[in-house]
Amino acid sequence: MKIPVILAQEPVAVPRGARAGEVRETGFAELGRGVSRIGETLGDIGQARRDLQIKTEVQAARANFELGLATLENDLQLTERDPDTYVQQFEAGASDLQRRIGEGLTIAESRALFEAAAPSARLNNQVRVLKHRNTLFVDQQEGRLISTLDQRKTLAGSAPLDRPDEFVRHYREATTAITEMEPLLGAKRAEEMRIKTRQDFLDARAFKHKETDPADFIAQADTTYAGLDPKQRDVLIKGALD
Repeated sequence: MKIPVILAQEPVAVPRGARAGEVRETGFAELGRGVSRIGETLGDIGQARRDLQIKTEVQAARANFELGLATLENDLQLTERDPDTYVQQFEAGASDLQRRIGEGLTIAESRALFEAAAPSARLNNQVRVLKHRNTLFVDQQEGRLISTLDQRKTLAGSAPLDRPDEFVRHYREATTAITEMEPLLGAKRAEEMRIKTRQDFLDARAFKHKETDPADFIAQADTTYAGLDPKQRDVLIKGALD
């Protein structure tokens, strides 16, 4: 039997199937895609964590800001009585508080969101601040009016008994001052002040009369001073008799 001879120049058949190099390339490609997917997943997780950090940071900053504004407002209400100074100090304090809180935020997006939300938070306090400024203004003007009335009462009370015109002049000045303030005070408060002023001026005049001429005062107590509070008139009459 003759054994066939395989010549070197004849091609050798290679079994069909994947070559080793192709296997390696496919494996590396799959590995690369897997690593890429892991990277994307980690990136998504990182962004989610950053978004959450921004939200919590802004929430904390807004709460801190609103609490600071409320504290500032309350402190100023206790310490400041001038209406214009009160508003100026609130605005200055609120701006400084907003700046400090914004500078304390670690993420740029957090600062931007906080700065965008700050004006609406300040607006709520500013409405109350302006209302309180009006209250302070009314109190301030009423205080000046009361001081004016007290001074006019003193002047009227010291007017000579033979110069009733002087007493009347000071009384009219006092009631005119009340009338000019009525739009600010309100009709009820203005009327209360008129009644008190009438009593105070009459009392001052009666005291002057009692001290200057007790006998004449007693003679006129039930006529000239009929408008006095009965208890006060009785006290003055008793003093004139002593």
